Amino acid sequence: MSTKEVKKKKKVSKNQKIYWRKYTDVQDVEDFLNEKRLEERIGGPINKRKDEELFVIDNEPCADNILHSQKTKDKLTKKQRALLPPKCLELLNPLTSVPDPIVKRNRVKTKEERKSSIRKAIEERNRLNGIIPKKVLEAKKSRAITLRKKKETPKTQVFRNDVWETSNNEEKDNFEKIEWLNEDTVRHNLTSLGAFEFGIPRGIRKKKSVVPTIELPHPGTSYNPSLKDHQELISAVVEKEMEKQKKEAHIKRVTNDMFSKVTAKEKANNWIEEMSQGLPNTPEIKLEDSIKEEIEEEGGEYKAINPPVTFTKKKTKKQRRIQRLEREAALKRKEAKIEKKKKADLYKLRFIDRNIKKTESIHQKNLEKRKKLAELNVARTKRLGGRQYEEQDLDFARSCELKGNLRSLKTTGNILVDRFYSLQKRNMLVPSVKRIGKKKKVKSFIKASHKLENIENNK
Repeated sequence: MSTKEVKKKKKVSKNQKIYWRKYTDVQDVEDFLNEKRLEERIGGPINKRKDEELFVIDNEPCADNILHSQKTKDKLTKKQRALLPPKCLELLNPLTSVPDPIVKRNRVKTKEERKSSIRKAIEERNRLNGIIPKKVLEAKKSRAITLRKKKETPKTQVFRNDVWETSNNEEKDNFEKIEWLNEDTVRHNLTSLGAFEFGIPRGIRKKKSVVPTIELPHPGTSYNPSLKDHQELISAVVEKEMEKQKKEAHIKRVTNDMFSKVTAKEKANNWIEEMSQGLPNTPEIKLEDSIKEEIEEEGGEYKAINPPVTFTKKKTKKQRRIQRLEREAALKRKEAKIEKKKKADLYKLRFIDRNIKKTESIHQKNLEKRKKLAELNVARTKRLGGRQYEEQDLDFARSCELKGNLRSLKTTGNILVDRFYSLQKRNMLVPSVKRIGKKKKVKSFIKASHKLENIENNK
């Protein structure tokens, strides 16, 4: 038996085209067709072609056959180099020497070629009679305008204006003359003189904070600081820590230390006393009962605090008339008082004017004071969220931790953390707090097969 396995033919149905393609071996047909195509590309079968067709003996250099190499060019004369075709035209040469199989190709005729002889005769007659279409006249006119503009345009760039002498007003005028800009765009971008600089309105590239992007660290944080700088850094750290301790002590004093400590027994007694207020057997009820008993022993009647209401007698006509006259007199006195006050206010105009001027001066002083405070607080970080930005603790090293070389120096600080807090300080990030997620409680249970009851029963 040969080691080569014999491929068994599958007995399948070929009643559809898909099965013919799947189970029919057409590789030999494809190879034959590829070979024929190759022969067509090279001009026919090689075994049937003559040597003169396959090989050419070239004794003299020709401009078409000279390669564009530096060695070949060096050997050529000036006349031969002049006959060489440009190197850029090599891209236009066909990639193959096989002729185009389609000798006659269809070509789209031009508009003039598609016109019939009758139409051409009519147009020629109209032209001789002076009848010219409107679109032809407009095209001729626009062509003349284009040629005139082309002649007026200088071939080289000419600088007619000095860019350094232009002012903001000229920039504004030029900006407003642009036709494709909307009125709203001009009005919003040019609210004041000088609002348009270098083609970009102000406010788009305005910095969110005057704090520099990278702040220089304290010289005392250097790995080899001077004694003065290191002492200043230590004193700043100590002062900040003392402020924190003072704040914590204040919070403790106004919260925990304000309340006295009591034992659990005293706390329970206080709670019972508070909850039993208003019950029948309280000391307050007994005190009221003792007061009633003392009054009864004295023989007097018990009277309520608020006596009962008694009905008043009906007023007479005389009383009503006197009451009406008193009301009218009071009303007249009130009106006379108002009129007197109006007359007195006329003499108070100068005092009112003086008060208004005084109020305006106070308002102006307060406004100037607020402006000064705003100028001082320019570098202050704004409040963007619920939390206010807090300055971070300074990195420092004690005198015993300072080393003489960088290799044994202890690393402090973190570049990423420093950049993160810098973004918060420059109003680019909302201050946040690191949140640690709560661990989920995992329920633990014992399998039924591992319970001691089942084990004892099995025994």
